[in-house]
Amino acid sequence: MPVVRRLLVVALALVVVPTATAAFSVTLNTASPATFTGITLSGVDQTKTLNLSVTVVNTGATNGTGWSVTATAGVPTSGANTLSPLQITTVSAATCTGGGCNQPTNAVTWPQTLSASGVKIFNASAGTGKGTVVLTPVIQITYDAKALPGTYTATVTMAGTTSP
Repeated sequence: MPVVRRLLVVALALVVVPTATAAFSVTLNTASPATFTGITLSGVDQTKTLNLSVTVVNTGATNGTGWSVTATAGVPTSGANTLSPLQITTVSAATCTGGGCNQPTNAVTWPQTLSASGVKIFNASAGTGKGTVVLTPVIQITYDAKALPGTYTATVTMAGTTSP
């Protein structure tokens, strides 16, 4: 009897919400939609990861209160079918650049499960995080062994705030 394998694809629409403070901004540097590589369903749980690039610019005269980046996402859906929620498994921070640069000191731990209500994925503690820093959040998706074939989509929204 032939084995039938079906391809499962997840695409993410990415949105960045600008902040109200002109001296602070968050920019997502990736093609939208970002797409996890397709998988062949095989009857076992599988995971895939996707790296994004988020630039945080804090050019304010002071970095007194710090800042944070949050992410929201619904579960990936294909019609009435759903997958497990997306997770941020880690976020790395490149060396900051710009005048008066001060590397952010992060207090967020991972993994963080994304939800519609949003979760903090990275922060700069008070007194840190001045200048420009590129963050690389790693998003993971788990394909349950019982997942049904389809093209699943989810929208990830990232926002920054001047509050750690």
